Amino acid sequence: MYEQAIISRAKLLLNEKQYDKSLSDFNRFIDLNKKNSSAYHGRGKIYAFQGKHESAIENLTTAYNLDHNNLAALIDRANCYHSLKNLEMSERDYSEAIRCNSSIGSLYYNRAVIHLARKEEDKAVGDLEKCLELSPNNEQAANLLSSLYLTKKKYPEAERLLTEMLDKCTDEINLIGIRYNLATAKKYNSHFESAIEDYSKVIQQSPNHLHSYLGRAASYMQLREYSEALKDYTKSL
Repeated sequence: MYEQAIISRAKLLLNEKQYDKSLSDFNRFIDLNKKNSSAYHGRGKIYAFQGKHESAIENLTTAYNLDHNNLAALIDRANCYHSLKNLEMSERDYSEAIRCNSSIGSLYYNRAVIHLARKEEDKAVGDLEKCLELSPNNEQAANLLSSLYLTKKKYPEAERLLTEMLDKCTDEINLIGIRYNLATAKKYNSHFESAIEDYSKVIQQSPNHLHSYLGRAASYMQLREYSEALKDYTKSL
């Protein structure tokens, strides 16, 4: 009962962000019981919050070795490695976490971020697509994937994804970026009239959006509406 009270209070203090007091309790508990995965996990999380990532990794490793079902400890260790810019070890941990549970969309997103940091764009695209398959409402993944589609000139894929994102988005600021990217994808897909409509909506929401004037002008040029293109090029100057 005494040990249970210590670790229960340690976890409560951790949730309340009283890290020093929580750490003291976790230390007391570990002195009494060195085989409890959640205690090392809790102590590792505190060290991570304090920026002591190497100490955090040591404790999180112990936590995971004691209980391979403690997937959260493995994920937290991956985050620590990422903070230390050890991308190889971070990717290894995310891959191990995915092997243990392949149904968590955020794991694929996190690994995609690592792939991008290592300039592995194709791998990042694959992970982001899997993330959205599992978690269709993950806006971060959708934004990142749509940007990659545009960068890699996968314009049909970008238009499809951005259209889906537009239907789901409720934040006005994000909406401007999504609509601009959608207009750009439509322009490259030769959907010039529809692109003009979207560029115009962006301009209506954000009158100083320079790139929308340029994109709309380029679309007008393709439709041979030169007078309209001239107006937009002038406005962009």
